[in-house]
Amino acid sequence: YQRRVRAAIPLFIRELKENHAHEKITIAFPDEGALKRFAKFFKEYDAVVFTKVRDGDKRILKIKDGQDLIVHRHIFMVDDLVQSGGTLLTCAKELYSLKAAAVSCYVTHAVFPKESWKKFIDMKENVITKFYVSDSCPKTAQQLQARPPFCVLPLYNTIVDSLILSSSQ
Repeated sequence: YQRRVRAAIPLFIRELKENHAHEKITIAFPDEGALKRFAKFFKEYDAVVFTKVRDGDKRILKIKDGQDLIVHRHIFMVDDLVQSGGTLLTCAKELYSLKAAAVSCYVTHAVFPKESWKKFIDMKENVITKFYVSDSCPKTAQQLQARPPFCVLPLYNTIVDSLILSSSQ
């Protein structure tokens, strides 16, 4: 699992550099776990992290620090997996309330049980500008291919390069 996550992040960083270099970018982590797993890969970018705040029985996601790093910027939320996408949508709404220019996502493993990915296609408003996923879940990746806002990043070459590198050491 760890090798796949490490193999996928460079694909996304390359995508940022090739297609979003002209934008003011902030990386957002939806929780402390994502921050711990991925922050080291995004040192050249500003970053913020969400924290869960309890309000009675409700769980509210708020930016922990760095709200000034959101205003008029393209925010890319980064996590290892997505299932229903509810947390990402909640975070996106909070980011827009803080004046983000655009919100996109990257997840390595797009699980999306019961085709829950459809909510991102059927939205009246384009809450998520671009949703990058790897093809680590092949069936889902095939369903997402050529369906905006999704962009499937193939792992094949990165994994092969990683295996060649590890076998030569």
